[in-house]
Amino acid sequence: MAASVACNTSKSKLDSSILLGALGVQSIGGTLAALLIGVFTVRVCWDIDGDDPPRLIEEETLVFVGQIIAVIVTWAFAVIATLVILEVLDLDMGLRVTQDGEIQG
Repeated sequence: MAASVACNTSKSKLDSSILLGALGVQSIGGTLAALLIGVFTVRVCWDIDGDDPPRLIEEETLVFVGQIIAVIVTWAFAVIATLVILEVLDLDMGLRVTQDGEIQG
């Protein structure tokens, strides 16, 4: 529910015609959901070595820190991959149409 509220709020505050909702729905919602996994992980989900549960609610930060690292790595990969793809496309065919094509619409 928190992810849906965050997605709806961010989508309404951002210009969805430019972003097509991708930033508000997928990026923000996915990031929030990934972080909340670290908050609400329970003993049943994380009984690898029989130790205490790593829930953030119980002041154990193991899973939450892991989720933060995973989110940072995922965002970095997405940004770098996007920049590489845009550079290849710019070298191949360009990212903008010509001025005549823009005028013709």
